Amino acid sequence: ELALPILKIVGGLDFVKPRVAGGNGIYEKLLGTFEMNGLDYEILDATELKSRFPCFNIPHDSKAIYTREAGTLHATRSVLALQALARARGAHFTGNTRVASIRRISGNYQYEVTLDSGEILLAKSCVITAGPWTEETLSRINGVECARIPLVPIECTVAYWNLRAGADKSLLDIPVFIDYQ
Repeated sequence: ELALPILKIVGGLDFVKPRVAGGNGIYEKLLGTFEMNGLDYEILDATELKSRFPCFNIPHDSKAIYTREAGTLHATRSVLALQALARARGAHFTGNTRVASIRRISGNYQYEVTLDSGEILLAKSCVITAGPWTEETLSRINGVECARIPLVPIECTVAYWNLRAGADKSLLDIPVFIDYQ
């Protein structure tokens, strides 16, 4: 249904240290996640990693967990594509708008959403995408009853690089990677 590709499969590497005294258990959690979801993976030591992917170096006591099934998702294309698919199925998007109240109602629609502007929207479902402001947003909306959501914003460094002119184009196909060390 999508006109443009949004996912490029390039494989993925997770760099971790197996549990040591006082460690956080990320290695074991990752392996458990791969197993639980039936994903194929390989565990590479520092020497195997360097042999297969020469651009990566990890300490000798670390491991790399490799899966062929990971890739990069083009964020802007993905959001636009999902919005287009949702609109085609009747979804309505309202951005940069404060919600004054959300009220459950009976009938074909289950929610009456009143915006600060006074506009009223009827909806079968309602998705609030307030990110780290979700708790604050829900606490000030009249009619919303919800349990306290224990959200903890975390800081993540995300980086993207462009290749220099004349660089080896095969570098575009290196696996995505996450360093938990």
